[in-house]
Amino acid sequence: MADLEEYRRIYGDKIGRELMVWTTGGHYFRGDLLEITEGGFLVVKDVSCTLAGERHERDVVYVSTASIDAVS
Repeated sequence: MADLEEYRRIYGDKIGRELMVWTTGGHYFRGDLLEITEGGFLVVKDVSCTLAGERHERDVVYVSTASIDAVS
């Protein structure tokens, strides 16, 4: 896993913009990146996601950088 500063360097310019995050568990989250926390989470708002094979909507989702498989 990359360290926190590496995630901030790679994804910092996406703050305030839409992105998609795929996790190692096979889920995806699409929404606007709010921040990358000191604790190592991407905070995404207005999220559309898949959980248990169904599509869901969430106001805010915290995605651990340890579980990220891909980001676009």
